[in-house]
Amino acid sequence: MDLNKQKESFLQHLKLSLRHAQIKSSEKDFLFKGLKHASVLCFSFLIVFFLFFDDFFLSIILSLAVFCLGFIVWLNYPLMRKKKISMQIEKHLPFFLMSLSVQLKVGVPLLKALKNTCSKEKNVLGKELLSSLRQVEEGGASLQDSLLALSERIDSFMFKRALAQIISVYEQGTKNVESLTTLAKEQLAVQKTQSKEFSGKLALYSLFFIAVSTIIPALFLSIILVGSSFLEIGFSATQILLIVCVGFPL
Repeated sequence: MDLNKQKESFLQHLKLSLRHAQIKSSEKDFLFKGLKHASVLCFSFLIVFFLFFDDFFLSIILSLAVFCLGFIVWLNYPLMRKKKISMQIEKHLPFFLMSLSVQLKVGVPLLKALKNTCSKEKNVLGKELLSSLRQVEEGGASLQDSLLALSERIDSFMFKRALAQIISVYEQGTKNVESLTTLAKEQLAVQKTQSKEFSGKLALYSLFFIAVSTIIPALFLSIILVGSSFLEIGFSATQILLIVCVGFPL
């Protein structure tokens, strides 16, 4: 019983992640594709490991580890994709809100202001909002229902707040327009803080990249030269080629 509940909970969570990631696939099809790709990866690395270690049993164990790792990465792909979509939307959201509030302040009706602003946004945010507006104009849906459905498709707290404010303006009139400007300024402040944090991390990542791409390969080649000459550390030509191509592709 507990196992069935865990299975249902996992499938429900996967279904929600696939919807947020805008992946048009059922849970079972997605899992089947993951197993298929992981199997191909496992077989490919089995050949590589066998050429490198010349030990079939060890190669099978390492290949199974690669299979598990590949399948775990595949399961996490919807999470990474929905995060990427959210980041793309949040990137342009403050400027969209600023432009929308300016049009509303000069008396442009909300639906027209939304359409004008979305038409200028040649990105994920503009496409998603235009799709919702088409449901209102062509499908006969209400603006509130269309925007609420959009908020359920996108896993972004900032975007949900913005849509809630737009619905509030639609229902209560232009007296709440200033809330859109305030929300845009808040999100710009958050983005500025995140930019400073990323700049600090970038210096550390740059040092790590230099170490991986230049220092470690040079040390490895030195160990090969010294080890083969004095310490009787032997590497075959195939092993050296695989280490350089797989371990140090940069």
